[in-house]
Amino acid sequence: MIIAVVVLALVVVGLVVGIFDSPSQQISSSGNQLGLKSQVIGVTESLIDPDDGNFVVRLLNNSGENLTVSNVKVGDSNVNFSEELAQGVERFFVVDTSDVCSLGKIVSEDVVVTYVTSEGLTKTEVVPGSVMFDCTPFNIAQANLANQCPSCGSTCSGGSQSLSASSVSVAAGCYTVNDLNVIDSDLVAGNIVSGATIFGIEGSAETGGGEPGFGFISYANPSYTYNEDGTVTDSANGLVWQAINYGSEVSITWQQAMDYCNNNTPELPGTGWRVPNALELELLYDHSNGRFYLEFDGPVYSFWSSTTARPSSSGFAYVLYSLDGTISLGSKTLDGYLEVKCVRSAN
Repeated sequence: MIIAVVVLALVVVGLVVGIFDSPSQQISSSGNQLGLKSQVIGVTESLIDPDDGNFVVRLLNNSGENLTVSNVKVGDSNVNFSEELAQGVERFFVVDTSDVCSLGKIVSEDVVVTYVTSEGLTKTEVVPGSVMFDCTPFNIAQANLANQCPSCGSTCSGGSQSLSASSVSVAAGCYTVNDLNVIDSDLVAGNIVSGATIFGIEGSAETGGGEPGFGFISYANPSYTYNEDGTVTDSANGLVWQAINYGSEVSITWQQAMDYCNNNTPELPGTGWRVPNALELELLYDHSNGRFYLEFDGPVYSFWSSTTARPSSSGFAYVLYSLDGTISLGSKTLDGYLEVKCVRSAN
């Protein structure tokens, strides 16, 4: 009776071992079954966020229940991610470039997720398969920046330069901290028309001499005084005008007007004469009363300004029309009923 029992036991053991060809296969099969059950959280490969250069990684709830993710760890760095994750729902978390990139290569990191199940159990899971982070763009943008653009770094090759009020040319490179209104003393609110802002300076000046509509610099209402030398001084704007008009008898082109004033023709007292720009030209007309401020001998036609139209219309210059004081464009070769009144600085 005892012998029969022993034989039966041996048979049972032989059946169990016979399921697997070897002990290693038995362990491998058991491991695969556990692995399939553990993939509750899924993670995809990383993408680079074009806005800030950081990585964006997708987290997916593969389980059949709602989970609460309490922590995500990428490599040695904790990610700021903690929120509800319903079954079948995906969320994105951000990985700071500086946390995973240091060598400018493709980096492989493990992702560890800690979550709480609907039953209140806390589990920590290493996501199968490492996540790849391509750090090549990071390396180019950060580590090699100084070599690609010497003037873009925190230090300046060859030292810093300074802006100068004596030159309008600005070369590439590093510049010291400057206040533009110190370099250009005219950059103040009183010289900028109200409603306009230039380099952070908000204008406060009201437009005088009508409404020129050109540029931002404003002029005061003119105050004219006739001088004995054939000139008229506008003390409000620091200008001196030629009392008579040149071209009232012959009519002149734009270039003839430029030559007459800029060459300081002998009949002009003193030096520094020029053709007025479009803004200055508007100071001759009193828009509130529909007439010229100055008195003229003989017929009054229209006046040339030195202001050329935009580059695409460089053959035209602005003209002040005497009929209503408007500014319009005139062909520089036009010589019909056009005159010039030269101007210079009172200083």
